[in-house]
Amino acid sequence: MNRFATFAVVLIAGLLSADAASAGPVAAAIGAIKAFAATSAWAAFVVRIGVSLALSALATVLQKKPGRGRAPGIRTETTTTGGSNPQTFILGTYATAGNMVAPPYSYPNSGDVPNKWLTYVVDVSDVPGVQLSRLIVGGEYMDLEPPASGSHWDYRGAERDGIHYFYLKWYDGSQTEADAHMVGKFGDHQDRPWGADMVGTGVAYAVLVFHYDRKRWNQLPGVRFEVQGIPLYDPRKDDTVGGSGGHRWGDPSTWEFSENPIVMVYNILRGITLPDGQRWGGQASASALPLDNWFAAMNECDVSVALSDGGTEPQYRAGLEVAVDQPPVDVIEELLKGCSAEITEFGGTYKVRVGPPALPVYFFTDDDVVADRPQSLAPYPGLDGVHNAIHASYPDPESLWETRDAPPRYNAQWEDEDGGRQLVAEVELPAVSSPTQVQRLMKAWIEDERRFRRHSLALPPDAAVLEPLDAVAWTSAREGYSAKVFEVGELTDDLVTCLQTVAIRERDAGDFVWIPGADEVAVEYPSTVVTEPAERQLAGFQLFDHSLVDGAGAPRRNALRLVWGVADLEVGDRVEWQVQLADGTAVAMGTALAADGELILSAGILPETTYRAQARLLSLHGGAWSGWKTATTG
Repeated sequence: MNRFATFAVVLIAGLLSADAASAGPVAAAIGAIKAFAATSAWAAFVVRIGVSLALSALATVLQKKPGRGRAPGIRTETTTTGGSNPQTFILGTYATAGNMVAPPYSYPNSGDVPNKWLTYVVDVSDVPGVQLSRLIVGGEYMDLEPPASGSHWDYRGAERDGIHYFYLKWYDGSQTEADAHMVGKFGDHQDRPWGADMVGTGVAYAVLVFHYDRKRWNQLPGVRFEVQGIPLYDPRKDDTVGGSGGHRWGDPSTWEFSENPIVMVYNILRGITLPDGQRWGGQASASALPLDNWFAAMNECDVSVALSDGGTEPQYRAGLEVAVDQPPVDVIEELLKGCSAEITEFGGTYKVRVGPPALPVYFFTDDDVVADRPQSLAPYPGLDGVHNAIHASYPDPESLWETRDAPPRYNAQWEDEDGGRQLVAEVELPAVSSPTQVQRLMKAWIEDERRFRRHSLALPPDAAVLEPLDAVAWTSAREGYSAKVFEVGELTDDLVTCLQTVAIRERDAGDFVWIPGADEVAVEYPSTVVTEPAERQLAGFQLFDHSLVDGAGAPRRNALRLVWGVADLEVGDRVEWQVQLADGTAVAMGTALAADGELILSAGILPETTYRAQARLLSLHGGAWSGWKTATTG
């Protein structure tokens, strides 16, 4: 039973398919997809596609509707602690602070060290299959050690000062029993008993137990989880549909983790099933997504790109935390943005193009252009639609998934061409966490932006093979083109004459060519390692032989004198001291007011005996023990 009922967290299965949530009538343009929950939003998306393809890739990215899109940082930056929170899940590699299932627990609640252990239970994903990649605690990545043999814990924090400061148990959503630690420690909790039925079926969650030491944690420790997201269906790995492998659409157990943004879009269009059986996304049939086109787009994302350090990475990767109250169209837009892709519906099927233009499928000359039909040329859009520089921000794993700005790209020549103005495009990429991928997108977009020429013209009936996103090559003596590549944005089929009226825009695959080192701007990452302040030192500590004297000034009793410096001490500081015999046998220990600067010890001190002593400052952050100092009594 999936019952985490001890806290006011309402898991809302919002924005589902048409059979699970009320929505307006399905727009005719949607064709094979029956509905998205917010059908009007999806219809607007399809309509927008028809217009945006006449624009540059950068202009498409910048055309965000009010209230749409999202900030580039991770979605859940701080662990939520109550209220009504929508269900969430992770696509690709991403980070989240998660949702606290219950207020923190502590134990034991009696004894010499009460509340020694602090316990969190954090819901990370409400769709199963998510795996932990890295853990951030208190603002730094943790070194996770494997568990001891037979241990209940999946991981434990690296040992510090002889203590493991935290332990972690990870559940990926396939669990069938409640966490044994929670049931054992809090099954009879007075306010929030953790019962054996609190399994969290289908929920990926973590149990964290912290050794709560104020020297280590000056407040409740914050956590973030970097995870590999839910398994996805990749038709390229399904040998029953033309791929190679054991993936099956009807059997999620065969699916695998993927960072491919087009694989993610494919799954959203067909619909992602939540643990309660409802579907988030679309209901597109397999036939509405022609696999020759989708395979090509997925493969384009996976192309290996060389890095300046000698390694490689896929050309386009993506990751995102998705809340089910988000319109699926918004998530699709962010994923498409992350791989410079466009998607269009034509004749009831959905086609996608990733990155550079495809190879031309139609070649024509001036003689093929129908002369008695209207023609237009837009050689330059005007300064209000032009950019010559670009800034971008993205969530950076090297900065604990905080938002970073990528190195900006400027071009003095373009600025001169635009009247000496610097026209900057601001782009947010919440689905991209690779800094080199961000730079590749910036370079391609700003160079593609400078290809201004747009044409509208009529072509003969043999151009009926064309569809939006197809590339054509035009050789024109009038315009000075030699097999110049254009991409089809819109087209109209005249059913009487069979003439094809097309809107095309200038494209060049060279804009997407990336030269490691030459095109890449080196990025320096700030260190995320938390440097703990050194322990305070007790200055000038010494041990001396001493004698107690009577009223006449004659020595009467042996004693020891412990002295130390008082400079830079804080009000209320105390000194902890220890005195031992030379062989290590304890003689005395205690504390003294640090401001006194000295302590006389006579009780139990024998004549002609060698003693040793050490001391340290006592404060919130502790102090280091001094070295042993030695003295021999007279």
